[in-house]
Amino acid sequence: LAGQTQSTALARLLSAASLHRLQDRVQRDAQVATLRKLGDGLVEDAAQLLSAEWALDDGDAAQALTLLSALPPGVARRSHALRLRLRALRATGAHGEALRTARLLAKHQAFSKAAAQSLLRSLAFEVIDGSRRHEITKGFICAKVRGFAGRLYGPDRLQFPESRTGRKGKGQFKRA
Repeated sequence: LAGQTQSTALARLLSAASLHRLQDRVQRDAQVATLRKLGDGLVEDAAQLLSAEWALDDGDAAQALTLLSALPPGVARRSHALRLRLRALRATGAHGEALRTARLLAKHQAFSKAAAQSLLRSLAFEVIDGSRRHEITKGFICAKVRGFAGRLYGPDRLQFPESRTGRKGKGQFKRA
């Protein structure tokens, strides 16, 4: 951006961010609209990304997904855009798509290893837990599958192979 246009864009971005913090959505959106008229692709992409983040802050995940889907492919694959997409997908209940997005973020090391494992695990269980929109199951999962997370990650799970030392049913084992 040329000097004057760059200063104008920065001033509008700061103004829009301040108006968002003050919860003045009308003036904020007017500043963003003015930003988009500057005709610079980088500024337009930044305004689009901020608008998506603010839509999430306002509780409108569907609007955020619409704004994110309108981003150019290069911008949409950036970590910040993918994190916003993940938040929006989780808010709308699209657990399968959220899991795919989280895997992509984990692949690009956007989270620590522990955070990625925890997030992927919780999203996988949200997918397994059953879709309430499914016309046959309507979100019902049998007790055996519903308790799967506890069996797999619970504190009483078997962590090492063991062999029985006492009579069957006595609960006497040693580490193999």
